[in-house]
Amino acid sequence: RQDPSLDTWPRGELETVRFHPYSVHLGAALAADASPGDRAAGYAGALRHAVAHAYSGWKAEELRAPLSAALARGPWRACVVQAGVNDVVGGAAAERTLPHVLALYEACDRAGVPVVVVPNTDADLVHHGMCADGVSARRELGELARLLSDAAGEKGRAVARAREEMPMEQSHSYLWDDCVHYSAAGAAVMAEVVYRTMCDHDL
Repeated sequence: RQDPSLDTWPRGELETVRFHPYSVHLGAALAADASPGDRAAGYAGALRHAVAHAYSGWKAEELRAPLSAALARGPWRACVVQAGVNDVVGGAAAERTLPHVLALYEACDRAGVPVVVVPNTDADLVHHGMCADGVSARRELGELARLLSDAAGEKGRAVARAREEMPMEQSHSYLWDDCVHYSAAGAAVMAEVVYRTMCDHDL
C-alpha cells in the first residue's frame, strides 16, 4: 500500500527553482521496509511507496477537494499532511487557518486513513516577498504549529516533530535553500523525521 504525502512543494517548477521534495526520501525508506526486491528498486521503488500531491500556493481550504479525491484512490497506509503556510503567508492568522487544516485530517478520518501531522517548520518570512508583515507572519506560523501539535495530541494522532529538528538558525543553515524551502539535506532530514514517526506509531 502506498503513502500519499500532501504538502506545499510546487509542481512543475523544478527546472527554474531548486526544490527537494522529501517524499522521494520517505518513499525510499518505506520501500526498504517492504521487501528485499524493493531495496534494489531505487527511484521507481521509492515512488511506489510515497506518492506526493503538491499544490504550490494553495491554501488549506482549497486542498480539501483534491485530498478527498486522492484518498478515494486508496488503499493507503497513511497520509502525511503539511499545510497552512500559504494561508499565513497570505495574511491569515493561525486561529483562522487552524480549522481548515484540521478539516484535512478529518477527511482522512472519514476515509479510514491514519494521519501523520507535520506542523509547519519555521520560515524566515521577513524575507518572503509575498508577506506584508513578515515578523507577524512568522509569529503566526509558529502559533499555527503549536495549535496543530496540540490538536493532534488531543486526538492521539502521529505528529512529526520536524520543527524542533530543523530549526532555522545559522547552525542548521545547511538544511535550507532559502527562507522557506528545504535543501537536499533538509529534505532528507524531513523524510527521516516523518519515517521515524510512522514507525513509532506502527503505520
